[in-house]
Amino acid sequence: MWTARALMLADPGCISADATLVAAAQKMRALGVAALTICGAGHQYEGVLTDRDIVIHCLADGKDPATMSTLALGHDKPVCVQADRSPEETLRIMARHRLRRLPVIDGLKLVGIIRQADVVRVLAPKIVGQVFAELSGIEGCLAKPSSIAPVAGQAACG
Repeated sequence: MWTARALMLADPGCISADATLVAAAQKMRALGVAALTICGAGHQYEGVLTDRDIVIHCLADGKDPATMSTLALGHDKPVCVQADRSPEETLRIMARHRLRRLPVIDGLKLVGIIRQADVVRVLAPKIVGQVFAELSGIEGCLAKPSSIAPVAGQAACG
């Protein structure tokens, strides 16, 4: 049986919880990404920061990104998935919370992130359409667990 680890991008861009939003934006630009995971001591997962978070919750509110920390925009209860969880459970979490990115942890340590592109890369097209419909709030449900399968020729485990 394969797990969430098969869907994830290992070693996602991470920024410390006390870094400023300016530093986060610069790192996003350097990495060419729209989101970073926020990590505390020992690479412990603390949350996710997106470019949209910076614009909507800092700049649009007239706050100073040079003095505001990444964790200030973090969520009280960040959503993530354990690396050993099934793809079905992983996709249900993404759909339930309407997440386009889902951090993957092993214990408390961040080990990867699952993005929509990762789902497309690994899973059969039928389930991908259903997942995106769920993420977009379109009525429907995820496929039955037995219908989720890796795309032919793709590795099932990372």
